[in-house]
Amino acid sequence: MASAGVRLNPADREHGLALLGESNGRQKARRKSGGQWVGVRATHGVVKSGRWAFCVWNESGGNLRVGWSCERATLKLGTDKWSFGYGGTATKSNAGQFTKYGQTFGQADVVLSEALALFIALAVRCAGRLALLRLPSGPPAAGHGMEVVQDGTLMGDRPKVRYMWQVPQAASPELVLAGRSNAGKSTLLNAVLAAAGAKKAAPMSSKGGRTRTLNWYPIGFKIPLGWHGDGVRVSQQSEGQSLEDELRAAGEGCCLVDCFGLGEVEYSDLKAKRLQTWGPLLRKFFCERRALKTLCHLISSEQEGRLSPGDEQLVDIFRRSAADRNSSGLPPLRYVVVLTKTDLYESSQVAQFQEKLREALLDLGQPPSDIVSCTSLSTEGIKDFQTVVNEAVRRGWDQLDEWIADAMKTRRLPQGRNKNERQSAKAAYTSTAKQSARQPSRGGKDTIRARPVALSAVLGCMYLNTSTNSGTVVEAITCCVDLDRRAITYMKNGREIPGDAFTLSKDLHGWALFPHVYTKEATFSVSFDGRGGAPPLVGGYQWLAQAEKGTLSPSPKQPRAGQGEEDLEDGATSTSGGFVLTAYGWRNAAEVGVRMASGAYAPLTQSAAQTGLSMNCCQILAVILVNVLALPLQILALPFQLLFILLMPLVSFCSALSLRRRAAAIDRRAEDPLVAQTWGSLEELLSRPAVSVDVSATWPMVVLAALLLPMILVNNLLAIWIPPYFAHIARMAKWHQLSATGCGKVLFSWYYWNWHVLFGTLIAYMGQRRVSVYAFEGEAQGGGDYWWHGQGYFTGTHALVDQLAMGVQDRGLGRAAFDAVVPEVFPLDSMIFLPNSHEATSKWAETRKVMHDFWLSEQGPNYAQRVGHLKGLVKESWSTPSLDNLANIKVASVLVSRCLFYVFFGHWLNDEEANVMSRWARDAPLLVTPRFMHRLMFNFFVHQCKDFRAETIALISKHKLGHIFSTMNSTFSSANRRKYDIDLCNELMFVIGFAGIGGPSRAAASVAKFLLAKQSEDQAGVTFSGANSHLMIALYKKDPKAFIMETCRISSPVGTFTTRLTASAAKELGLGLDLGKAQETHLAGVINVSNVDPRKFPEPYKFDPARPNLPDALTWNGKAFSSRECDYPRLCPGRDLSIEIVKTLAEVALEGTGS
Repeated sequence: MASAGVRLNPADREHGLALLGESNGRQKARRKSGGQWVGVRATHGVVKSGRWAFCVWNESGGNLRVGWSCERATLKLGTDKWSFGYGGTATKSNAGQFTKYGQTFGQADVVLSEALALFIALAVRCAGRLALLRLPSGPPAAGHGMEVVQDGTLMGDRPKVRYMWQVPQAASPELVLAGRSNAGKSTLLNAVLAAAGAKKAAPMSSKGGRTRTLNWYPIGFKIPLGWHGDGVRVSQQSEGQSLEDELRAAGEGCCLVDCFGLGEVEYSDLKAKRLQTWGPLLRKFFCERRALKTLCHLISSEQEGRLSPGDEQLVDIFRRSAADRNSSGLPPLRYVVVLTKTDLYESSQVAQFQEKLREALLDLGQPPSDIVSCTSLSTEGIKDFQTVVNEAVRRGWDQLDEWIADAMKTRRLPQGRNKNERQSAKAAYTSTAKQSARQPSRGGKDTIRARPVALSAVLGCMYLNTSTNSGTVVEAITCCVDLDRRAITYMKNGREIPGDAFTLSKDLHGWALFPHVYTKEATFSVSFDGRGGAPPLVGGYQWLAQAEKGTLSPSPKQPRAGQGEEDLEDGATSTSGGFVLTAYGWRNAAEVGVRMASGAYAPLTQSAAQTGLSMNCCQILAVILVNVLALPLQILALPFQLLFILLMPLVSFCSALSLRRRAAAIDRRAEDPLVAQTWGSLEELLSRPAVSVDVSATWPMVVLAALLLPMILVNNLLAIWIPPYFAHIARMAKWHQLSATGCGKVLFSWYYWNWHVLFGTLIAYMGQRRVSVYAFEGEAQGGGDYWWHGQGYFTGTHALVDQLAMGVQDRGLGRAAFDAVVPEVFPLDSMIFLPNSHEATSKWAETRKVMHDFWLSEQGPNYAQRVGHLKGLVKESWSTPSLDNLANIKVASVLVSRCLFYVFFGHWLNDEEANVMSRWARDAPLLVTPRFMHRLMFNFFVHQCKDFRAETIALISKHKLGHIFSTMNSTFSSANRRKYDIDLCNELMFVIGFAGIGGPSRAAASVAKFLLAKQSEDQAGVTFSGANSHLMIALYKKDPKAFIMETCRISSPVGTFTTRLTASAAKELGLGLDLGKAQETHLAGVINVSNVDPRKFPEPYKFDPARPNLPDALTWNGKAFSSRECDYPRLCPGRDLSIEIVKTLAEVALEGTGS
C-alpha cells in the first residue's frame, strides 16, 4: 500500500501556521484500477501573515489535488453555488464557516473535478450571452407624455423614495441634504435650483415635517435627464449612442437629494411603522450609494450652536455607515455642516455658533470636514454652499471611468417601466436582497476587492503528475501563498508561473481557473495519495514541517524568529526541545509533557489517572456516626428553613421587580426612538432566560437542598477534617457530572450539592487563601497534576497551564471549571467564553481587535495623552493619599474605576459614579459564585449582579457614550455583528468591569500591602526576607514594573481561565483524564497556583523582583512582557494599561505618605 506525506510551511513559527483538529489525520483505503490507494487528510489550518507554501508529493503513482477556501475572501466568484476548493467531488457553502471535507482523492476525483469545472465555465459563458440577448435595445421612445423642464426634472414624476428598492439609478454625483425638521433644507434647495435657472420644485412649509421621502433634483446637466420609478431616462436625440457615450456625455452637473427631517416633529398622520423605516433607509442609502459624495448636515442658526436630538441621530447614522462603506470598498463620504438662516444673527455670533458646533461634533466622535454658513434669501448667501456642491461634483466626475466600468459590467440600462414592471423590479430586488443576506461577508476594511470572474469558489489548487513506472516527479506544481502581497502564486518545478493562473490540462487550456486570493487569512484542507519528495522552492519560501504516514512531526530545519534556519543533525532536536503538534497547535515537546516515539505521542505523566485517597473502615464509621448524630440538628432547624424558603423568594422577587422598573426607566430616557431599534432594550437584556442548567440545580431540587442544608454543612466539615472523605465526594461529584444520566443524576444530587457548597466552606475555613484551598483539593485527590474541581478538571502545573495558555481555547460557557451563570450574570457572548480557533474570522478575534483599535492602541489619538493625565487627576480627587489607604480594596477600586473610565471614555467620574463602577471589584465574589449557590439564595445575589450591570449601562447613557458602541458594532462583519448595540455594550463593559477594574484593583491593593511589608488580602504567605517598609519602598523605586509583576505573581489578581476539553484531545495528549460517558468537560488552568510552582520558580513565596524568569509568570493569561508574548493568543490586551494605573496609584500614595 502506498504511503503519503505533506509539508507545511510558514515564514516563521511566531506568525505562521497552527493546525487544528486531528493531528494524525484520517486514513481511508480506496481501490482504483486494481490497486490500493490510501488518502491521509490533515484537517485544516489558519495562516495570519508571512510568506509560506505547502506541497503534497507523490512518488508511487496517482493524482493529487489540494483545495483552498478563504473564509473572508472578497472574491465574488459567479453565483457561489459551486465550490470546488476541495477537489470538486462535493459542494459546500463558503459562508464564513469552515466545513471539514472527509473524502480522499484519486484519479477519478480529479477528472470529475475538471469535467465539472469545464461544464460550469461553459454554462456561465452561455448564460452571459443569453442575458445579453435579453437586454433592452435602447431607451423608451420619446413623446411618452412627460413634461421635460430645463434642468432635466420630469415634473410630477420625480422619484420620491420611501424604500431602498425605489432609489433611482445614479446618473451623476450626488449630495444629500439632511438634518432635523424645519432646518431649511427645502428652502436652500429651491434657492440653489433658482440660481441654476431651474424651477423651484421642492415643497416648503412653515411647519416642520413637510418632506417625507428622499427626493432627487438634477442640476446643471449638459443633457437633460429625468427619473421615474427605479430608473428611467428621458429619450435623447441621438438614440444610437452607446451607454458609455451617454454617460460620458452627461459628465456635468449633479443631483441634490432632499431628505426627510429627523428628530421630534408631529407626524400624527403617519403610521409608526413608516417612521421606523426612515433611519434604516438613510443608513442603507449612505452605505451603498457609490454616487453619493457629500452629506450636507443642515443646522439652523436658531439652535445657537447646539445639536438637537435629530442632529445627534443623523451623526450616529452617518458614523455607522462610514464603517460599512469602508468595508464595502466605497469611497468615504465628505461630512459638511451647513449653518442655515444666518441672516438672523450677526457675523460674530455666527462664528461662535460654528465653533460650538465643531466642539459638539468632536465630542460625538465625528469632526466635520468643513462648516459653511448660508442664507437662502439671496444668491450671494448660498455661494459657500455652491462651493461645497462644486467640490463634490468634481470628485464625482473624476471617477467617471470607474463608474462606466460598473455600468457596463451590470448592464443596467435606464428604461421605462409601467406600474406592473415596477412591481416586478421590487420583487426582484427583494429576492436579491434575501440572497445577499445569505452570502458570506466580503472582507474587512483593509481588504482589496476583486472583480467577479466566471467560476465560483475555486480559490486555489495544486496538481502533480507522476510517472507510475519510475516513481519520479515529472511535473510538480506547488501552491504558495504570500499574505504580504495578498496573492496566491504557483511554482512549477521550482519556478513561479507568471500571471493569475496556470493550465491544469490540455482540456482546460486557456481557462483562468485559479485567480489570486485577496485576503489576509486563508484556510486550507489537504487530501492526497502517494509519497515522494517536494519540489524545490525559490523566492524566500521555506519549509517548516513535514508529515509522514499521517503523523505530523518537526522538520530537521526549524526556522526561528529573526534567525533564519537552524540545521539539525538527523535525530537531533532543536535547543528548545523540538515542536510537536497537539490539539492546541505547535508546542515545545518539553513544555507539553509529551515525546515523539515511533511517530506517535507517548505521555510522560499519568498523574491525572490517580484516584485519590481511599477511606478506611474507621473513617467510614465516623462519617456515618456523625451524620446520625446530626439528624436532631436537621429536625430542629427545619422550621427556620421553611421560613427561609418562604421569605427569600419574596425578597428576591421584590428585588427583581425594582430592577426591572429601573431598567425600563433607563430604556425610556436612553435613546431616540429611531435609534432604539438598533440600540436595543436593557429590560429585555436583563430578562433573558438561563442556559445550561444542571438537573440538580433546577428549582425543585434547590428547594430540597435548602431543606437539607444543615446536613450538607456537617458533611462539608467532615470532608475538610477527613481528606479521604473529601476525595470520595470529589469522585462521586465527577461521576455525577460525567457519567450519570436520567434518574442517576437526580438520585445522586446529594454529592452535587455537597461539592458545590464545599468550595465555599473551604474558603471560609482557610481564610480566603485560595492557593491553599486548591492545594488541599489536589492533595486529597492524589497529588497529581490534575484534580477535580467544580464541574471540570483543574491543573496548576506551570508547564501544563502554559500549554493551555498558548493553545487554541474552545472555551465554552465555563468559569473556574463551573458552568457559568449565563446570561443572568455573565453575558452569553462575552470574550471570556468565545473560542479563538479561527483567529482572524472569529467573533472573539474581531471583538478583541475592536477593543484594541478603539481603546488600547498606543498610536491612538487619546491613549497616550489620557494616560499622561492620570497622575494629576488622581492627585486632585484623592483627598488622603497613603499606602494604608490604597491597601483598602474599596479605595483602590474607586481609583482604578476612575482611571480606566477616563482612559477609555475621556470622563473623570464623580464619587457616586466611581462607587457604581467600583462594585465590579468589591462584589466580584458574587460574579464567580456557581449557579447552584445563587439559587440556594433564590437568586437574590443574581439580582445584585444585574443591578450594577444595569447601573453601568445607565452610566454610559448618562454620558451619551452609546455612540461608541454603535460605531464599534458597525465595524464587525455581518456574521459577528450583534443584533443590538446594547449587547456589545453589555459584553464589553462586563469585560472592563470584571477584568479591567477587578484585576488592577486587587493588584494595586496588594502592591500597597507589600510596600508596607504586610501580607496581601488573600494571605498569600509571602516572605520579605526581613525587609521592612522602607526597604520595600526602595526596592519599588529601583524597578516599579518588576515590583508590580512580582507582586502579581505571588498575589495573582487573576485566578483561572477555563477551556473545553474533549475526549479525543484528552486521549491525544495522553493526559489520562477520565471523561466517562461525556464527550467534553471543563479544563481550567489555575494561574495563581502555576505562578508559585516551585519547579518553575525556586522559593516561590520569596519576594524577589530580580528573578531572572519573572516574565514567565502567567499573570496576564500568558508570559506578558517577555519575548514570547506572540505565542499567547489570549494574552490580556490591557496589560500595559494595568501596569500604568497601578504604578500611578502607588506613586501618588508614596508622595502622600512622604516617603
